Amino acid sequence: MAIKKIICLIIIIYSLFSIECNTVYAKNTEEVNTKQLFKDLNSMVIEKINYNSTKIIEYSIELINNDPNSLETLCTVSIMQNLVLDSKLNKAINELKKNYIESISNFNTAPAEKTVLLLLIGFYDSNTDSITNTGQFYINTLIDIRNNLQNDKYRALLTLLLFIDKKNGLNYMNEFKQHFINHPFTPFVELNIISSQCENNQYLNCINDSKEWLTKFGDKLSPFGWKLSVECYSLITYCYLALNDLENAKKYYELIKIDAPNYYELKKLKNIIENCEIITE
Repeated sequence: MAIKKIICLIIIIYSLFSIECNTVYAKNTEEVNTKQLFKDLNSMVIEKINYNSTKIIEYSIELINNDPNSLETLCTVSIMQNLVLDSKLNKAINELKKNYIESISNFNTAPAEKTVLLLLIGFYDSNTDSITNTGQFYINTLIDIRNNLQNDKYRALLTLLLFIDKKNGLNYMNEFKQHFINHPFTPFVELNIISSQCENNQYLNCINDSKEWLTKFGDKLSPFGWKLSVECYSLITYCYLALNDLENAKKYYELIKIDAPNYYELKKLKNIIENCEIITE
């Protein structure tokens, strides 16, 4: 089982106005119901309800325009990893590039559009596992923007975008944890740090640290509509599956079913558990 890849989908890792020029993406609304906007965005991206690449980018820009430091905005980064890379999305990326790539490092203008462009480059237009030209451009640009940032409201968001750097991502997570102690997104980051132990097959340590994390953050509410405990149950379930401990894996899977019957990883977990049951018969 590709445990590393699966776990990366659990957490965030988990975005993204001032107008530099006229563009089809930005809405001119001053007041936005952030929670409802995030809910609509999540429905389009994760549940594929009325899926529309242009609207997804539009909503992402509107979220960051409303509050670049909100929990919903930072959680948008994680769900944006699940876009369908089709001709519409490629067209949207190219249009954003046309309008903003030359001034990408200047966050005094159109910071929301530029943040979304960087996010899309990072997820869909570069390979940050290795240092390609585009991948290096992505990382260097983010670092440069952060170093010269005048509006601190964007600092947490830009730090989050650096998590995609596979070489230094864990360092940026620890930096986030230290510098944004009281940020509502910090529990997600801490859980992601815990999950990184799975890369070294330290599943028991991951389980023990996850249970400790539960006592601190489990009762907090997630913008996805369930308690944060559900994200932790999911991680623990995968760890037990990696240890071939089907009994405990099913125990935490059942907790997810009870607390979050619409949890986005539930179907995948069910399939893995059923396949494990077949193998052990």
